[in-house]
Amino acid sequence: MLISIFFPPPKLPIYLEGNYALSAFIQKNLVYPKVAEMQRIKGAVTLSFLVEPSGYPTNIRIVKSLGFGCDDFDCRRRQNQLGGAAGG
Repeated sequence: MLISIFFPPPKLPIYLEGNYALSAFIQKNLVYPKVAEMQRIKGAVTLSFLVEPSGYPTNIRIVKSLGFGCDDFDCRRRQNQLGGAAGG
């Protein structure tokens, strides 16, 4: 039997440049897979992840799938690009 216990961090992670900069970053780097574009798929992929002390996300998991290649594509991009969050 595996038991996991999680404690909340003393300070929640934030994007260092602020929420508007985070939104701008996401919009600038948002790329749809060709299959999704051709099928005119729109929506959101919901992810969960942990923010390491270095500010980079790890353990990225898909909570809500969109399909058409958007899920895997989004996870790979977030793992490599979304750094700079800071926490306690």
